[in-house]
Amino acid sequence: MHAIKIVGFKCSNISFIKFPLLTGFPPEAVPDNFQKETARILMDKYRMPEEEAASVTQVFLRNFRLCPHNENEKIDEWRVFLWTNALTDQYKWAAKEIYAEWIRLRYECLAPGSGVISMLKKLRCKYSVGLITNGTTASQWEKIDQLKLRSYFDCILVSGDLPWEKPDKNIFYRACELMSVNPSDCIMVGDKMETDIIGAKAAGVLATVLISPNPSLSYLNYPRPDYVLESSLLLLNLLHNQPDLDVMDDSNSNSSDGS
Repeated sequence: MHAIKIVGFKCSNISFIKFPLLTGFPPEAVPDNFQKETARILMDKYRMPEEEAASVTQVFLRNFRLCPHNENEKIDEWRVFLWTNALTDQYKWAAKEIYAEWIRLRYECLAPGSGVISMLKKLRCKYSVGLITNGTTASQWEKIDQLKLRSYFDCILVSGDLPWEKPDKNIFYRACELMSVNPSDCIMVGDKMETDIIGAKAAGVLATVLISPNPSLSYLNYPRPDYVLESSLLLLNLLHNQPDLDVMDDSNSNSSDGS
């Protein structure tokens, strides 16, 4: 484990652990594989030339990331529109079919692995666990429900439902309010310095944990997180190395195990 320790904390003081949506899952390699698999569907099912399939997929994903949901449109209709715009004239007729294939593949790739689910269950044996995510109401709740994440968290906040988004400290305060805890009793686990870590630090949480495959490069030009881990799966190891922690001890549970 590559953990950069800046400040220490007693785990017995922690009552709430916050995650952003999808920290640590999918694995770092998935986005690249996802793009390749999407292009593969276009080639195999629609006989699209390899170069054109790669280009169409790249255009769609770029536009999707820029605007995953226009809230003036139904979410499925918006995504079909993005596919229609990305496809050349020869294939525009298949936009709805391609979207259906893409959404299926997307959630196969985004599905959290058994290690992540196991970690969340173990954390909830001792702590309250929350999820805070930026995005539109429809797109983020779709993701949460498709991935069946509700049962693994005690509190879920989507910025589209609220007046704020990360890094605004008020969204962190709202999570603490819902869980009846103080920010100083929480740690934030996140994969983005500019939203997760900076926002949590502004809110005054006990400690911040950045998940990054490149720990030495992750916090340049930003205030340092308290810990940097290469994977969220290392969080249990980090907490086990702190005093007064036994996440496997169900006798002190303040929450269900999420099963």
